[in-house]
Amino acid sequence: MKQRYRLYRRGHNGRYYIQDNTTGKQESLGTSNRAEASRLFNAKNEASYQPAFSIHLARTYLVAGDPAIDTRTWQTVMDTMLSSKVNHAPRTPSQMLFHVVLKNVDR
Repeated sequence: MKQRYRLYRRGHNGRYYIQDNTTGKQESLGTSNRAEASRLFNAKNEASYQPAFSIHLARTYLVAGDPAIDTRTWQTVMDTMLSSKVNHAPRTPSQMLFHVVLKNVDR
């Protein structure tokens, strides 16, 4: 199977870039390190071959970094946001709205 991306290095700054062979779009990988560039390049190509597997792999990385991510809900996020702002009085209309909405969310 033909690779979707092509890796190259520009001489004037030593940075690595990839080019999408389908669209012609070029993008900097943000590194001058060959090993890092190669990893990013391979990840881009693998993601284009197997998108479903890439999502599964991303979830695996997230769980490894934060084991509670599987059990967290949006309500947990909202409660954490509200508790972090309890000690601060709302000062702008948008902050006041934030407090009112989060306090009145059905649980």
